[in-house]
Amino acid sequence: MIKNALKFIIAAALMCGIAAGTVFLASSRSLPFLPEAAPEYSTVEYSEQFSEPVSEYPSYPDDSSAEESFEPEESVDAVEEFISGAEAFAPGGYAALDRRYDPDSEKVVRVDVELPAEDTAVTAVRMGFVFTEDGRVFDSAFNDITDLAAGYEFLGVRDSTGAPVFKKDSAYYRYDAENGFVPSSYDEFNDVTGFEFDVPVYLCERVMPIKRTYIKKKKYYNFYGDDGNSYAYACKEVYAFYPFIENGVQRGIACTLRRTHGEDRLVFYSTRFRHLNDSIDNTLSDIYYPPESRGIESIGYFYFCDGYIRVRVKTADGWEERLMDTGCELARTLMGFDIKAYSDGCILYERDGKFGFTTNSLNWITTPDLVSATPFTEGLAVVQTDSGFGMIDTTGRYVLPPLFQKITPCSGGVFAAYSAEHGWSAFAKVSVEEPDQPTGESEADGYEESADES
Repeated sequence: MIKNALKFIIAAALMCGIAAGTVFLASSRSLPFLPEAAPEYSTVEYSEQFSEPVSEYPSYPDDSSAEESFEPEESVDAVEEFISGAEAFAPGGYAALDRRYDPDSEKVVRVDVELPAEDTAVTAVRMGFVFTEDGRVFDSAFNDITDLAAGYEFLGVRDSTGAPVFKKDSAYYRYDAENGFVPSSYDEFNDVTGFEFDVPVYLCERVMPIKRTYIKKKKYYNFYGDDGNSYAYACKEVYAFYPFIENGVQRGIACTLRRTHGEDRLVFYSTRFRHLNDSIDNTLSDIYYPPESRGIESIGYFYFCDGYIRVRVKTADGWEERLMDTGCELARTLMGFDIKAYSDGCILYERDGKFGFTTNSLNWITTPDLVSATPFTEGLAVVQTDSGFGMIDTTGRYVLPPLFQKITPCSGGVFAAYSAEHGWSAFAKVSVEEPDQPTGESEADGYEESADES
């Protein structure tokens, strides 16, 4: 009897030990399998100490060009003068750049291509492709690929290489300038970005060796590293790890969307595992909220840019848009202004129906009295003044003067602008090392010289 009781006690102790070991390994995410539900952690709490406002109008940096020629004189001949004076390239004679615009190494040039004159003629500029009302399709070098693209549906998404995806007969394709349409590796689960607009190719890059995997049976996402660790699991959506240096050591932080505390929240994970009570965990914060929509108006969420990410905060007075740093602390913001977008290191603020851009360190790069403005995409933003629509770079300098009636956002390195006097004109971002083309009537680099003169 006593012997049997001892056997039972020993067996029970072994079972408890195994269970405790399993719990420890699972909490450290070292097991090859994943539990169906993750524990809830919150290591960062919202506090007013993170909400310190700054003065309403921080001063311009000494070297800012934002105030220079912000309102050029309106003239019937101004657009024609700009168009004829801009450096021009022939279609196919340049390589459009879809990266973030650098005014020191890149320039904006006009493309000498004939577009329809009507204001509705250009229907879209998307990921380097231009679509016109008469059914024509141009690639980013403004080669007419209408016949080649017949039967292919543009999906407005990217595959794992960043290439825009087309669909034909239930198969996915990408466009290659030399070979035409070739098969794409697009995966509708693992290649999603979280947005419903033409996200710049560099914004969603996965630069750290941590991959997301969609578990179809469970209908959730996990994060696995090449080191064998599981960095996040049971998420509704996962995005990309952002690398940064912490105390001289490279770390990473990633945003995910999870159902936690009975509601959808943004949950942030680190590449560093920490001891928390009796377990090991890498959760940083689960107190912030996702955007209400997924269009371009929500750019800045999900992916870190220049050390910051956009989040939504629930306060006693309602909802507040903020930026958060890699330590999961809220960045300073402008008193009396609302954040409308964050991209390319620039914050779009609005107050009383007027708009302006600051850097993420809160230095104005435009005066905060724009009639309207779009977020920066690929380093360029469309702005509207009392004179018309123009386009600026992230220093506040005009690359197109504010004299147009319409300008499409830059996408895939190209964009188009419309004026009643001149019709549609095509533009591209190219390297300053691109050879000059004989189609241009001036050697001026874009509008920078003209902007200074006005």
